[in-house]
Amino acid sequence: MPTPTTPTTVYVYCMGSIAGPGFLNGLTASNSVDLISNANGGQVSGTVWIMAPASNNTYSFQCQGTDAGNQYLSGDPTHQAVELAQTHGGSTTEWILASVAASNPQLYTIQLADTSDGKLYINGYTVDGKLNLAADPTLSGAHWLVLQSV
Repeated sequence: MPTPTTPTTVYVYCMGSIAGPGFLNGLTASNSVDLISNANGGQVSGTVWIMAPASNNTYSFQCQGTDAGNQYLSGDPTHQAVELAQTHGGSTTEWILASVAASNPQLYTIQLADTSDGKLYINGYTVDGKLNLAADPTLSGAHWLVLQSV
């Protein structure tokens, strides 16, 4: 999927090399994020995201989870954590998508726009469904498939 120029509904799937959960899932009630095995065609509301252009070739990701709570994918570079924020705007809720060379289907790295602690990428651990920010974009958990919802 080419990067959108208007807000687009997407699923985001971690391509980690170890079998396990892969769908990015926002837990709006606890303001956290994890990976789960099945999006059930959007029936798991936390796996549905609105990817919207932000500024300077960055994007925001808004979780469509139905529970009350924070909705915007956010990175904490100090603690290398991925979580949900209440609002978007600013470098901790903006992300840079970069194509992974020679990938078919097209995979992306998702880099935090805030580079105060260096370049950090969302890294999924498919073995246990956890996420963090990692400095190494070549990790298999740092490669993501972004699927447009139909």
